[in-house]
Amino acid sequence: MCVKTKRIDVAEVCLGNMRFARGAKAVREAKSETEVEAHLAMVALQLNMLDDAKKLYEECGRNDLLNEMLQAAGDWEEAVNIAEKNDRINLKQTHYKMARHYETLGDFARAIEHYEASDSFRTEVPRMLFACGRTNELEKYIMGKDDKALFKWWANFLESKSDFSNAHMAYEKAGDFASQVRLHCLQGDFQAAEEVCTRT
Repeated sequence: MCVKTKRIDVAEVCLGNMRFARGAKAVREAKSETEVEAHLAMVALQLNMLDDAKKLYEECGRNDLLNEMLQAAGDWEEAVNIAEKNDRINLKQTHYKMARHYETLGDFARAIEHYEASDSFRTEVPRMLFACGRTNELEKYIMGKDDKALFKWWANFLESKSDFSNAHMAYEKAGDFASQVRLHCLQGDFQAAEEVCTRT
């Protein structure tokens, strides 16, 4: 009733009388928000009244908090939808969290899709696929993307495996001529290193 009548003062007393310490603490912390509806939405959340909380967040225009609530509830599609329409400042972050969610489920294709949408694919996709031992998939992904940062990652990986000929080609595609020169010098092929220097 406190949520319906928008009596935040009574809600705090009720939560205290219910000995619901976690809920009372969450409501106290929500007081940092300026909108009364945001406070009431937190009460609604603590009472598992998700639809009411959603309406209250929409009413006060706090799409950022609505987005967080939807993520916590596991409603990822709607969270992305809200971010795209009304909370664009948190759109990339929402895609990133969604990608992490799919990664934990082992749905790598959807994880990749959202890592790309969050613009974190250059580090996160190699990390994810390498950690799972999917180096063949990773190689196909890198070759298909034609991205210099990904080629540099792949070149470093090949060099760590002493596959120097393929590492040279990957460094070439990455445009990392300094690493090419370094690698030629490491192999003792100073003429090839000099050729790279004159070519660039």
